[in-house]
Amino acid sequence: MNLNTKPSKFFFEQEIVARVERVTAGGASARLLELGSGASEIADRLLERFPTLSYVGIEPDAGTSAKATAIKR
Repeated sequence: MNLNTKPSKFFFEQEIVARVERVTAGGASARLLELGSGASEIADRLLERFPTLSYVGIEPDAGTSAKATAIKR
């Protein structure tokens, strides 16, 4: 986790990790829909840690969405 982010994002990521760990504990896959995902900063870390996770981030701001798309390519 990146401690240089806003505290709210840090705690959000901690909560998401804890929930995905609970869901996938028995080997099950999980799906995560993040509304207002910004540049999807946590997506790569989550997908690396949970290879069976299916992640969709939705960002309504066109500029931020374009930035996220550029980073992911």
